[in-house]
Amino acid sequence: MKQNIEFTVKPELLGAIGNLWDGELSELSPFKYGKTSSITNEHKTELKKIGICDNNGKITDKVKPAIEVLANARAFTRIYIHNGLNIFEYISYFNADGNAASVTNDSGDQLINYPAPNNGILENIRQNIGETIYRNSDFECDIKSSEALVLAAMMDIQRKTFMSDIVDEKETGAISMDIGRIQSMLSGNAKNYQWLTYIIRDMMEGKAFNSSEKIEPVLDSLVKIGYVTRHNGGYRLTQDTLLLSRRMLLLDTFLTLTSGRIGRDGKVVIVGFTGIQSGVHDLLFIDANKDSILIDAVSSAVMLDYVSHFLEPSGALEGKNKSC
Repeated sequence: MKQNIEFTVKPELLGAIGNLWDGELSELSPFKYGKTSSITNEHKTELKKIGICDNNGKITDKVKPAIEVLANARAFTRIYIHNGLNIFEYISYFNADGNAASVTNDSGDQLINYPAPNNGILENIRQNIGETIYRNSDFECDIKSSEALVLAAMMDIQRKTFMSDIVDEKETGAISMDIGRIQSMLSGNAKNYQWLTYIIRDMMEGKAFNSSEKIEPVLDSLVKIGYVTRHNGGYRLTQDTLLLSRRMLLLDTFLTLTSGRIGRDGKVVIVGFTGIQSGVHDLLFIDANKDSILIDAVSSAVMLDYVSHFLEPSGALEGKNKSC
């Protein structure tokens, strides 16, 4: 049975631990980033206090199994969760043998655990988002990034109308939007995860439209696909996208998963996705590729299955998104 190792270290000391390690550090090792050019006596004193090294600056046998996995990491899975009030960040590192050690953000300090409590983390996520095979929408699309951004803007405009009419005790169906209104939504600079526009734009690394001339061809494309229809000189959502807008009215929980591994060519390969939850039966799985974005309304059970895949050594070391 593996011994359980747990200790907390200040982030600035991770590089110092890397200096103590007798061997090379992998490109993914948390000890490599921010590595100090030399380790000071003050660093050694602090690390000695928490049992990382002895008087000679040698890593102790007590923590060595954890340090060894982190130093030789071949893959990692990072989970970032924000539910409006609390932020949780957890990274599980895997060595070539599939052993895992974790780093958890603990109020700015870094909590190290070995073995990584991946099963416990998965259960924690399950308790937060729930688990059911049911979903209120079966919407799924894999479209160009520009189409996803314009569609997100239209859905946000529709969502705003839904919320406003709830306050005014009105019933609302699909509303007609002109290009100017869509452009205004696209041009907003607010960094607010309540808006799908911001989420998609962030996944596109800030790319946006600068003129109405660029929007119209994208709208025409969305009409051909069937997600948007022309109406009274403007555009409005079709039934499927309208239902999705209504179900994703208020966004509650945001989960971002990023997984990386060192490939056979020595290069780091990164994959991942963003999960958004409005209710236990209303979740979106969003996966951004080079030129397209997948938006899939999934059940919480499917979302948990995705997370579980990358918390397993095989999933992280394989470095591929799990297919539905």
